[in-house]
Amino acid sequence: MGWNYKACIFLYSVALFYLSSAPVPDEVNPGIQGLDKVVHAAMYGILTAIISIGMYRGGYYKVRWQWWLLPPALASLCGAMLELYQAWLPHRSYDPWDMVANTTGSMFMQLCIWLFVSLLPLSRLAPSAETGRTP
Repeated sequence: MGWNYKACIFLYSVALFYLSSAPVPDEVNPGIQGLDKVVHAAMYGILTAIISIGMYRGGYYKVRWQWWLLPPALASLCGAMLELYQAWLPHRSYDPWDMVANTTGSMFMQLCIWLFVSLLPLSRLAPSAETGRTP
């Protein structure tokens, strides 16, 4: 995995940590039931996408189980740790359903990426052996 993907993963994780630590203003919550779970699924789906694409571009797609399982597992672990961290914050609360939403978003994103990669020829996404860049 290239340094640019590692930097993106790090910066996105820092942003998730900040969002998980900050108090939620009342005007952010529009009162739509379940909207926060959709936001959780999207945020951790994006993290899964960054990890998965970085691993794919780094050649980890050759070992299918690593490329299929590691990105959503790492994103879900990050979400679980941040959710447990929120239990100790006075202005945040612990909700196990947030962890379910994180994992669901991660798995859904990995499934979408897997379907996308399966439908396209590998030569379009994989780095070239000569240049190390995509065509």
